[in-house]
Amino acid sequence: MERLLFLDTAYLGDCLLSLPLLEALAQSGKNFEIGVVTTPLAQDLFARRPGVVEVFVWDKRKDKTPWGLYKTAKRLEGFGAALAVSAHKSARSAVLLALARVPLRVGFSTAKLSFLYHALVPEDTTLPVVKRKLRLLSALGLPVPERCVPLSDPGVDPAQKARVQAMLVQVFGYLPFELVGLAPGSVWQTKRWPAGHFIELIKMFKVRLGMECVLIGGQEDRTIAREIQKGLPFPLADFTGRTTIADLFAAIQALKLLVSNDSAPMHVAFLLGVPVVGIFGPTTARFGFVPFGENTRVAEIELSCRPCARHGGRHCPKGHFLCMRGLDPEKVFEMGGSLLARPRQ
Repeated sequence: MERLLFLDTAYLGDCLLSLPLLEALAQSGKNFEIGVVTTPLAQDLFARRPGVVEVFVWDKRKDKTPWGLYKTAKRLEGFGAALAVSAHKSARSAVLLALARVPLRVGFSTAKLSFLYHALVPEDTTLPVVKRKLRLLSALGLPVPERCVPLSDPGVDPAQKARVQAMLVQVFGYLPFELVGLAPGSVWQTKRWPAGHFIELIKMFKVRLGMECVLIGGQEDRTIAREIQKGLPFPLADFTGRTTIADLFAAIQALKLLVSNDSAPMHVAFLLGVPVVGIFGPTTARFGFVPFGENTRVAEIELSCRPCARHGGRHCPKGHFLCMRGLDPEKVFEMGGSLLARPRQ
């Protein structure tokens, strides 16, 4: 068996979009033993993936010193990888793999310090990010799959599924099968659709379609979740801050539909083949961080000031926040309804 290092130390959402590439490596027939280099937040995401034998946590935000980089490289060198594939394009990623003395290093031609890689793959920015990353396979002489989602292994075990079901029964008194998830959070304030719009949307799903709703997100989304709950005359499940990464996959797999800001839950739904409406404000689909295919919809409005940032921001540069405030809940509901009316793929 040949050992391979796979590196992605970007935001959690970006790391999620590396899972199809990681799965393709594991299913390539090469019997790779894969070591993953990633962030503390994403370590659980990769730990249970097929083919992964070790996860190396690189806390690059805390340890920015050259000595810290060198120590991490020595740990990776000890793994004994013959190959390294970097889905991340930073200079530090290139230096880290070079210091680890991996004999064959693969990266994007657009990566910083790209001369430190042995094989470079052109980055086609017209493609979604998932497909861009899959093209790294070509440098290893491996076929690039046409179909990359849903993941063949969702990584959900029976215990996680049972835990999610128990949480739903605790709220509703029964296990709802017509369930809509809503992810109202984001690391960036400008990527958050207003709480009032989510409230109106939840009422539409409940009153018009009789569907129960569940809020999904991290601990940092608890405040907006409470605001949404206060605006509703009926109960809904609130999973914000109550799920691990593994539980998040189980929760989203149980949904008929997810409506999400441009954030990690949107990418999870896309990877699992769960119908998803992605809400885009300061960012746009042209950056590539977007779900695609028949099970997806992108909710946005055209404005001359969009996009204003690649990842979002703390404040609207124009001060009006029209890209989110102007996105009508009725429009999002209609998009969700069109997906619910489709047979599940």
